[in-house]
Amino acid sequence: MTLIRNLPRGLRPILVALFVALTAPCPVLANTDEVELSYRLQPGRDITTRTETDAITTIRVVEDRGIVAKSGGRMSASPTTIHLLSTQTVRYASGALRVDGAFPVEMQFIDKSVRVKGPDGSETLLPERTPLKGLRATALVESNGKPREGSLSLAGVEPALSEQLREIMASVFAQAASIESTRVSRHQGTQQDISMQIPIPGIASILINMRISSRLLGVEDGVARIQQVYSMDFGSPPRALKMTAEGAGGGTTFYETATQTIKSADASTLMKLTLEGPDGVIEVQMNSRQTQKTEVTPAAPKAGG
Repeated sequence: MTLIRNLPRGLRPILVALFVALTAPCPVLANTDEVELSYRLQPGRDITTRTETDAITTIRVVEDRGIVAKSGGRMSASPTTIHLLSTQTVRYASGALRVDGAFPVEMQFIDKSVRVKGPDGSETLLPERTPLKGLRATALVESNGKPREGSLSLAGVEPALSEQLREIMASVFAQAASIESTRVSRHQGTQQDISMQIPIPGIASILINMRISSRLLGVEDGVARIQQVYSMDFGSPPRALKMTAEGAGGGTTFYETATQTIKSADASTLMKLTLEGPDGVIEVQMNSRQTQKTEVTPAAPKAGG
């Protein structure tokens, strides 16, 4: 299928990292009954986030019009299940405010790996088709939270890959800045709708719609505990390939209110994706659990120390 061939395997972790950096709320504590969530990038930060994902994916050919034969053995008439374990570590650093209200930001992929887990519990490291380790994205963020036009630059990856990723990252940076702040309360759940258009090389773009319901469970020792339940659906790209996708999930996030830092988060997601093209129809179901931990980036050791 065209979508499977053109969608880089490294795209998903990039989008995850971008959403963590750009749409992870920064709580401002008003009292123990309410927390304000602001989604804009903040100056003067240097944090490192480690994300681990455990995903079981089942691929089923619903209608075969030649797709099995053309897949080169990657698909069969029987459902295929794949168990993947992935980890990635990303550093987010932002500088001080300048006179004009702007500040520099940098996102660096420190490490990333994907392993396939066999029925016997063995794990095999998969080669990276889209190597992201060492990727650095820098930009200048305006006072309104949006990146300054033309300021985004990428380094640390092959030029061809850099060009593919530039449009995606610039789009997510800009759209995330437009997400409105919201307040989360103990007494009443808060609902928020978020839509983002993600450009995919060779496919045009995909519309991602999320509806998030959040409730403050409590604040203890300066850490706010927030429960979130969400649903997702994806618009089909305007091509011969027809795609429908939806998902739902939820989890709990812990925020340190004094430093406005996500200390940890745990979420589970169930997604269903149907792809139809000239060669047939396939259905993909993914059940995943993701854990995230964030810490202030340790200071580099001094020379000779």
